Amino acid sequence: MNKGEPDFPGYEIKTSAFPFSESLHLLVREEYARKRKPDYYIQVIIDIEKGSSGTIPPHTKAILCGFATADEVDAAPLRDFGSKFGGEAGYRCRYIEVKDLHPMEMLKK
Repeated sequence: MNKGEPDFPGYEIKTSAFPFSESLHLLVREEYARKRKPDYYIQVIIDIEKGSSGTIPPHTKAILCGFATADEVDAAPLRDFGSKFGGEAGYRCRYIEVKDLHPMEMLKK
């Protein structure tokens, strides 16, 4: 279990299930950004169809959108993106648009 630690040494994988759009965001909760200090945050979007019933069917694409450094996430603006059920979520996230992430081929090994 990696509770309080990055998913892999130096790397935090952020995954969301939405219809893919370049206007989606890499989101890092404010308190997680303070606690976890990976070198890189990698955004993966599971490209589900709009109105999906919450299930992910076989052969669904998972898109490696790109990455941001921890310093870039720390410098990103903060916003409450709201709850899935409506209203405020009660926490803020650092956010960077998917289109502004670094391409995966630039990620250091």
